[in-house]
Amino acid sequence: PWNHEAMGADMFRWMVDDNGMDLDKGLIDRVCDLITSSNVESATPGTKFLWDIVANKRNSIDVDKFEYLLRDQHSTGVKGNVDVGRLMSFMKVIDDQICFKASEVYNVYDLFHTRANMHQKVYTHKKAKAIEYMIVDALVEADVGW
Repeated sequence: PWNHEAMGADMFRWMVDDNGMDLDKGLIDRVCDLITSSNVESATPGTKFLWDIVANKRNSIDVDKFEYLLRDQHSTGVKGNVDVGRLMSFMKVIDDQICFKASEVYNVYDLFHTRANMHQKVYTHKKAKAIEYMIVDALVEADVGW
């Protein structure tokens, strides 16, 4: 099934190929694994937490979520309460996992509340969905594919 992490990895591979970048295949594979949070079993001790930075499958708190929430709030004018900078400043790696200071529990709550709010007000808004369907229809008509 399609997911945006896999698409990001595909775009990275395309970018490397299209620009004639002379990168080691192992490095390209590793970057794609970090983007998709796959092959974590290949991590050496002390580096497993790296797989949680972009696509955290353990608790879903990752820089991808930070980026799209901040970008979409800015673009739409919808306010959120999460303080991403503070959240990042109070995280640390313990036992090969990214952890947050206990006092940041409400900031973590605000992260998920803001996400739910964006889904309710923006991502599933009837006008946004209508535009999404129009774009899909246009792409199908144009027969555009990767």
